[in-house]
Parts: sequence; structure tokens; C-alpha cells
Amino acid sequence: MEDNHFFIEQKSFLLVEKYFISCLSQDFCNNYFIKDKITNEVISRELVLTLDKFSKEIHVSRFYPELKLQPKCKYFSAACFYLLVQHFAMDKKLDDKYHVSLDCTPEVFSSFYTKLLDFHFTDTHKSPGRSICAVSDFEISDFKCISMIKEEMPEDFDFYYT
Repeated sequence: MEDNHFFIEQKSFLLVEKYFISCLSQDFCNNYFIKDKITNEVISRELVLTLDKFSKEIHVSRFYPELKLQPKCKYFSAACFYLLVQHFAMDKKLDDKYHVSLDCTPEVFSSFYTKLLDFHFTDTHKSPGRSICAVSDFEISDFKCISMIKEEMPEDFDFYYT
């Protein structure tokens, strides 16, 4: 497992060198934003994690980082997922008893979530439509890159939600 952490942490450092990740924290929900540090272009607004204290779950409500569309960003989506879950757990002061849950298509589950070596996603059941529900345990890390995510609301925040 140590090699897995080293790999994802190395990719996470490269991610935060190239992109600025900000967070808007509201009660049981965090909205994350990714912006290119050179062009100032917003790469993603579709990153939302929510907390269910009763189920002890971090629910990935939306995870569309759009990093695979950027040049020289192989494994950045995996690094982004790792960073956001770790940041969320730190921000909400969670422990290792929490799980990560999400809904996705079978294709996304098999091509992305099952390949994340720091998580162990299993398909718990089919939800309505073509989606599946997946859940994973995770280990809380004291990884330094987490502190590089700053709480900041983008200037055009209203634009995203109106």
C-alpha cells in the first residue's frame, strides 16, 4: 500500500503545481473548483462532496474534474479524487470509520473507480436506471498537498448556480 500512496501523492504534487484547487465549504457540503494557474481558466466546477453523519459516509455527489481533457495530465483525475476526499475528511474532522459512497454508470465504475488503488470500491447494488451504487473504505492521510486546497469562492460563483 505504501507504493500506492507514493504514486498518488507524487501525481497530487504535480496536480497542485499546475492547477489551483479551491473549496467552498457549507455545513455538510464542499464544492471544489479547479483553475489553471497559468491561463486562469476554470477547468472544473463539477466537484461536490457531501457528508452523511448518520451513515458515516462521504458521498461523492458530483465528480467531473475534466482533467483528462487537459494536456499532460495522466492520472490527475485519480490524484484529484484522492486529494478531495482527504481534504473533505480533514475539513469535516472525520475518522477512518467513514466510507466513501457514489453513484455512477457501470462503465465509469469499471474504467475509473475500480482502478483507484487507495480505495476499494465495491458495487453495492443497482440504483434506478443504469446507475450503480458503490462504496469504499479509505485511510485518512496527513498528506501535505491537502493544505494547498484553499477555501475561496470563485468570483463568478453566482453564475454556476443561477
